[in-house]
Amino acid sequence: MPAGPFGDNVSELHTMLLGISSRTTHKDLAWELIRMLSGDEEIQKNLCMNSSGISPLISVAEDPEMVSMIQENIPGGSSFEGNIIHEIMSTAVYTPHFPKYSQALRMAEETVAEQIRLGNVSSGTLIISTREINQLLEKK
Repeated sequence: MPAGPFGDNVSELHTMLLGISSRTTHKDLAWELIRMLSGDEEIQKNLCMNSSGISPLISVAEDPEMVSMIQENIPGGSSFEGNIIHEIMSTAVYTPHFPKYSQALRMAEETVAEQIRLGNVSSGTLIISTREINQLLEKK
């Protein structure tokens, strides 16, 4: 949407997230499934054809077949070139949809930066930080 005379034209980005339960007994298989669902071009094409989304894979998003399908679904028959999709996605803005997002993000970034600065990325510290962030997000 236009952002005014001094702003950029941006679109809001909505994402679909995949995760692995911490209680799974098949972590390797779950990770393999997530990689396959998000990285396989044919699966991504099928997801795009059967949803209102677009693939984050540039090779799929700019594929002539996908661009043609998108154009067919635009009211009024507007046309554009495939590379415009890359521009739209590059300038899209993610809007957080839960309270305390900024504070939780800042806590996570600070923990990771500190671990990198110390050169000592420990799973214990990351677990503690995750618990603190979760406690923050669970507060009403």
